[in-house]
Amino acid sequence: MAVITFNWECPAIFEPVFDFNERYILLSGGRGSGKSWFLAHMLLEEATKEKHDILCIREFGSRLEDSSHKLFRQIIERHKLPWTVQQTKMICNITGSQIIFIGVNDNTVDSVRSYEGFDRIYFEEAQALSKYSFKILNPTIRTARAKLYFAYNPKKKNDVSKYIRDTYPNKFLYIHSTYIDNPFIEEDIISDAKSIKENCPDDYDEIYLGLLPKGGSTKVVKYFTEENELPCRYIPTQDLHITMDFNIGSQAWFCLHKDTKNYYYFDQFCKQNVDSGRMIQQILDKYPHPGLIVINGDASGKARKTSATEGTDFDLVVNELLRKGYVVDNKVNRKAGYKKLYRLDVRKSNGSRKNRYYSWNYKILNPTTGDRNIFINPVTCPIAVKTMEELELIEGTEDFKKFSASDISTDPDLIFLEHVFDSMSYSVNYYNGIEADSSPKYKEKDIVEEWKKQR
Repeated sequence: MAVITFNWECPAIFEPVFDFNERYILLSGGRGSGKSWFLAHMLLEEATKEKHDILCIREFGSRLEDSSHKLFRQIIERHKLPWTVQQTKMICNITGSQIIFIGVNDNTVDSVRSYEGFDRIYFEEAQALSKYSFKILNPTIRTARAKLYFAYNPKKKNDVSKYIRDTYPNKFLYIHSTYIDNPFIEEDIISDAKSIKENCPDDYDEIYLGLLPKGGSTKVVKYFTEENELPCRYIPTQDLHITMDFNIGSQAWFCLHKDTKNYYYFDQFCKQNVDSGRMIQQILDKYPHPGLIVINGDASGKARKTSATEGTDFDLVVNELLRKGYVVDNKVNRKAGYKKLYRLDVRKSNGSRKNRYYSWNYKILNPTTGDRNIFINPVTCPIAVKTMEELELIEGTEDFKKFSASDISTDPDLIFLEHVFDSMSYSVNYYNGIEADSSPKYKEKDIVEEWKKQR
């Protein structure tokens, strides 16, 4: 059998991995440390030289193109390795080794039992792996020479890595690395790290040094300050955006203007026990807009309804717009001279909250440039400001921390906070989301200058 080798170098900090013969290899660290790059190269080299079956496990729901599949494929193509690449599988044409890519969570982890013969397990983004899943997966991998590799960015103190170290003190290798340990790091990552260190030091510690989040960092919005507060107000000559979160009981809707860079939230409509038709009616009564109205918001409103009224939530919104004399924004109606137009800029699905957290915080304070691109009127949108200051996540999750009934009885506005964040972030996620096409859709307008002219 021909032996295929390929030349590659790794950061010296990872060299102990080659000589470690026990079961658990834990590689923690920050962005740019090279741990995923190292593991992909090492596993490919092993499996190209001799038979190894490799199972790459990622959090269920993350896209395959965002997983290590892309990295493995790039290495195979760069070094012209004798592998056949398929959508969820890679097969070595010489040794017969295979690499399988799957997603699991606590509800699907039992399905991994069919891979018990695999001898290399690679847990991508292992900070998302629960101890429950690990306890089921670990005995499933029964091959005597099996090795389990964990690559992760620390997020909480009592994670699966700590469980492994406490439970198997003589069977693990632990290496923590950062971009500083990686001599092959790209210059743009070094530049980005320097900017984030200057503008968002807590983010730098967490993202680039791989340190645990500091106390208080469970806040959803980390860097909101008075610099994000601006006396934004309605301008009839600008497109009026209305963004909304539909809920039975508590609805949170906002009016804003935007340009290619900035978002200006100038009014809030937080109501209880009011259906979507009545919500849009109240906004249109207050702002009988003479131009284009753009609807952003909760994608689930296309299919569900939060009241007994006929139609989905977006049906109720559109029906009220039609009743007020608006027509759909298209070439035919624009050519016919209609001025009162409406358009739905709503994603097919809301996607993960994590993406919205990142996209929202990136606009609150751009960690690279130091720019602020979200502005809120603190007088007309007080619940929005409260949300920025008080909404938190449950540690280690993407779920909002709930307020107690006692808290809400003292401050009734607290019941709206999670809905407020969802509502406001839907607009940013549509135009500047992590996965969305962020190319400009509007001619840039300096709205602040227009406010000054109107004073």
